Amino acid sequence: MRAPWRSTTNRHSFLVSRVVLVAALLALLAPTLPLGPANPGAMANGDPATLYVGKDWEAQTFVPVDPETLSERTDLEPLDFDHPYPDWALSGDGSTMVQIDYPITEPLLTNDEITIIVRDGIDGPERLRFHPPEVAFGARLTRDGSRLLLSQVQNCNPSGCNTPVWHVFDTANGELITTITGDGYEVGPWGGLLDPAGRRLYRATIGGEGQGFRPLHVVAHDLSTGAEVGKVTLSDVRAGSTFSQSEEEGPVTDRLGPAVALSADGEEIAVVSAETDVLTVIDTATMTVERATAMTTPRTLGDRLLDWFSVAPRSAAAKYMIGREMSAVFAPDGQSVYIFGSEGEVNAETEESGDYIQRGLGVKRVDLTTGEIVAESLDGDQVMELLVAPDGSAVYAMGPTVPWMMASSPPRLRLSRLDGQTLDVLVDREFSQRHRFVLVPDRTSYGVAEGE
Repeated sequence: MRAPWRSTTNRHSFLVSRVVLVAALLALLAPTLPLGPANPGAMANGDPATLYVGKDWEAQTFVPVDPETLSERTDLEPLDFDHPYPDWALSGDGSTMVQIDYPITEPLLTNDEITIIVRDGIDGPERLRFHPPEVAFGARLTRDGSRLLLSQVQNCNPSGCNTPVWHVFDTANGELITTITGDGYEVGPWGGLLDPAGRRLYRATIGGEGQGFRPLHVVAHDLSTGAEVGKVTLSDVRAGSTFSQSEEEGPVTDRLGPAVALSADGEEIAVVSAETDVLTVIDTATMTVERATAMTTPRTLGDRLLDWFSVAPRSAAAKYMIGREMSAVFAPDGQSVYIFGSEGEVNAETEESGDYIQRGLGVKRVDLTTGEIVAESLDGDQVMELLVAPDGSAVYAMGPTVPWMMASSPPRLRLSRLDGQTLDVLVDREFSQRHRFVLVPDRTSYGVAEGE
């Protein structure tokens, strides 16, 4: 496979600064930070796809792995980049690839030092290159590759959050189509929810300024004009953060991060509260609540009580997150949603800083109509990344063997292949450090034969 995006520019000092920046953001953004092409859901249901795993956390090279055994494949070429933490996206139909290039040696970026490179698929020729109007990252493409969305990372601290901004570009000519500006604390997947068809951007936000827990708003923006075209307020779903200070232990974050996901067809948004057992489904056409259902655990799963929601935000003298951070991904058929995340608390009996506990929530598949938890797996494991095969046959989950904040040394990472319906663990593979992984549409499925 050709690698036409290679560059020989020296990035050493920039990458050092970027490593520091990434390390500082991981604790806050790990559940939602895009770790490869950020729109795998843009692939059409049933389209064949190949699983690639980054050789290390920097993911300079992504190697193909067998989707059933998770062992490396030798019949396919790797995706090879010439610098760590590549920011790239491939459209769901495989027709367009975008890479964000940073050919500088200084740690502080300006927009004219960032180059957006558009290509015809992974193996095709370069189509054009241009500079964004502002520093922005997180490349995402609509399913047909005609629209590119870039975001500015939102950073929050005790003094407040910076204003989030999104830029929408036409990949045919690099024209800036519109700019969307947020209003307060953003929730859910990093960079919002991009409609695969290229019609809308959905933001989950609590608005306002300052710390606190406030009701969640889901806002729809037209991707062509940037105009707000709909808004739903979920009064019973709170989100946000509070920051406290301990003389001995440093800053403490109390957080509520509900799960927010967009269906593959763009017709529904699912929201799972981080402090109750309620699953809310929003109709995106009308931007109204379609239904709100309490999640239940059937007796067939052992008649266990649903105890996810026992952790409430509270202060604690520890440098840890107290509360719950959740994520969700729709199943390709749109009938169920996979929920995962982690929670932290201080031992309720002693309330001492040394008794901090972090637990993973494993993975649960919830029926969107009834709210029934129809399958669960990896009980107690912290799943940080989850991808679903386009045909729904498998779920790939990546997470540490020991929750990050409970590990005395960097834990090993485990990639598990689960049955898409039962969530039974079919096979897993451990790595010595955190890896990035991504599902990429098969090149043969869009007319590019392997080896051409």
